[in-house]
Amino acid sequence: MKKNSVLVVMTLALLMLASCGKKEKSFKELEETYLPKPEMTLTASDTANVKALTEHYMKLIEDREIEDAIGMLYYLDKDSVKPLRPDQAKNQRFILNHVKGVEYTLDYLKFRTEKDCEARFTIKLFEPKPGNTKPNKVSMTLNPVRIEGKWYLTVNLN
Repeated sequence: MKKNSVLVVMTLALLMLASCGKKEKSFKELEETYLPKPEMTLTASDTANVKALTEHYMKLIEDREIEDAIGMLYYLDKDSVKPLRPDQAKNQRFILNHVKGVEYTLDYLKFRTEKDCEARFTIKLFEPKPGNTKPNKVSMTLNPVRIEGKWYLTVNLN
């Protein structure tokens, strides 16, 4: 037991001595080591394109042009986008036909990588009466992707 204690103390002492010889990393070195590198270059026109696509989609829903709205949607299949399959379109049609709002608001756009972006918008379903605490909003998320320089609105099918 005494040998184990001495061995542990010596090991800790060696580790402390070994770490004392290293200089502290600068903030810049820590940033380069631990922060993820940006994977895409984003321009103002990218943001404008995605915003315009999303707002047009919301306007189609608001105007009850459901088929045109569904026609704007795609799904990501590995490295390409494909139009929704009939079963996927049917699911989207069901959702959109049952969501009728009085106000449509784009909440935010998030750009991570070309295939990992988010456009979230909120639909106010009705104007609440005074004292009514019943929820009156629903949020929806689209996943814009950029393939070969062109933006598409995709839906997450998982």
